[in-house]
Amino acid sequence: MPEPATFSRIIGVLVIVYLAGLLVVAQRLKGSHRELWSSLGSFSLLNWGVLNGMRLFRFVFLSGDHRRLGDRSLSASICGMRALILLITGMISV
Repeated sequence: MPEPATFSRIIGVLVIVYLAGLLVVAQRLKGSHRELWSSLGSFSLLNWGVLNGMRLFRFVFLSGDHRRLGDRSLSASICGMRALILLITGMISV
């Protein structure tokens, strides 16, 4: 186990990477899948509400709807985000 300060930095970097991944997924949805983007709430950083955040969370983590879109780039981004959140939660639980 790394020193507490180092551990905190690692977790901080992973969280920033995770948030950047959310923005990548959001931009991909906004640019390539307008109808789905609208159904998720067409949110932005300025109007990021709890409901919109939960819709995106459900789309990314709980549903397999991204596979039906046939967008390999979006699917790869979502799989990466899932792996990253597993890494973060695994590191925290140790």
